[in-house]
Amino acid sequence: MTNPIDQIGSLLFQPSPTIAAVIALFFVNFLISVLVSYALLNFFNLDIIKRRREFTYLLISLGTFIPLLGNLLIIAGMYLLKKYGKDFQPVEMNVYPTLEYSRKNPVKIVAYATSWAEIRLHSPVYSPAERHQALSSISRGLPRETNLIYSSLVSDDLEELRISAFSMLEAQQDYLQTKISQLIKKYEETHETYKSALIAKQIALLYWELVYRNLSEQEFRSILLKRAEFFANVAMEALPEDTALLILLSRINIENGKLREGLYHLSAAAKLQAPSSKIIPYLAELAYKRRDYGEVREYLCSDIAFRYIVKINKLVEFWCKK
Repeated sequence: MTNPIDQIGSLLFQPSPTIAAVIALFFVNFLISVLVSYALLNFFNLDIIKRRREFTYLLISLGTFIPLLGNLLIIAGMYLLKKYGKDFQPVEMNVYPTLEYSRKNPVKIVAYATSWAEIRLHSPVYSPAERHQALSSISRGLPRETNLIYSSLVSDDLEELRISAFSMLEAQQDYLQTKISQLIKKYEETHETYKSALIAKQIALLYWELVYRNLSEQEFRSILLKRAEFFANVAMEALPEDTALLILLSRINIENGKLREGLYHLSAAAKLQAPSSKIIPYLAELAYKRRDYGEVREYLCSDIAFRYIVKINKLVEFWCKK
């Protein structure tokens, strides 16, 4: 009896295979690829794969259209992803520090969440059901603002509101603190300068998130800012032209009231060709803090493209209206 492997080999390498033989080989190879792909996915169980269905289709296609060698490549690739994949998985966060007035839907959230909801949350006139509705609505707002509201509710008379507000704050704190702890451990174990700098950058951004989102008590804010600044400066030693780090240092200095240093880092980022949409709004914010409203208008109206950036378009419309 002929070995099935020998039969496949003869189909592959015969001088002029028939169409029926090619089709048969294609379907045999397809079935093998399906079995190999699903077996490997279940065996390795890769956490870094977010779009599992599309990734499965990719593996099956490689195995099907590259006979024999394709499945060997799949096995090798899955092994490498399992062993080294997490080293290339970035922390899911903004590359640039968030603007104070950034939001997905400015008009709706400002008008509906922070005014309508906050009034009902703090007024005894409204029923518990209405106050719960208000609490749900503010969750769509900017974390920096909504977390201040949550903090004000942790001592509320209504127990359910207290628990809900506390759990919302705690969930964010736990997530960021866990990420920071994981990255600090990784930073301490890494001896490659460039890789250490990338990890330090992520740690600095996460410390900044704790401050920016108002997730720390006032007495701890300065400590968190110092930690963010320390890791940002560590990263800058190996990444001196990283504009995201320069903008982060600018935000930290502005938060500490050091406007001159904040302007210096923004200027350095601008010289390194950072996107104007990441520079000019911050310059406008600095001008606003100095109460130089003419300069605010000049900055925000300097580029018509700002009108089409969802995060700041309403702000631009306000300052640039004729």
